[in-house]
Amino acid sequence: MTELSEITFTTEAMEEDFIFSGPLAAKLFVSTTVREAIVSVRVTDVAPDGTSTEITAGWLAASFRKTDSEKSRYLDGELVQPYHPFTKESVEKVIPGVPMELNVEIFPTNAVIKKGHKLRVAVGPSDFPHSMSPIPQLLNQLGGIVTILHDRKHPSSIVLPEVE
Repeated sequence: MTELSEITFTTEAMEEDFIFSGPLAAKLFVSTTVREAIVSVRVTDVAPDGTSTEITAGWLAASFRKTDSEKSRYLDGELVQPYHPFTKESVEKVIPGVPMELNVEIFPTNAVIKKGHKLRVAVGPSDFPHSMSPIPQLLNQLGGIVTILHDRKHPSSIVLPEVE
């Protein structure tokens, strides 16, 4: 699996099997140079030989970033399954150069990262051809550069429900 157009975050090799199960979510702070940004978040298992195998993924158009807190799921106060209405009324304007928070729902899964393997989170600008943008979003994202922010003011993160 190629991850050339993505930024990746990879753990050290697991010292014992790491099991996670349930809904996953990524909180990303991003900015873009155009009026739309599409981000994909993939969770992969990296074998000792470097082979990366996708476990699950999610994606979101920044203009559809609005969440409904009443329909979203939380665990111990942590957002684990954001609910996006995906309606015309829920569309939020994307302003080039202005950071925004995206809560990306990642498909629920059950997985084991075996001892000696690594867990990788890959964040990219799309998931072509799997999730092709609708025409209005596609036109607004053409030629743009998406920047993933990760600092004290913009603490991008992912929630993985570990099974102990």
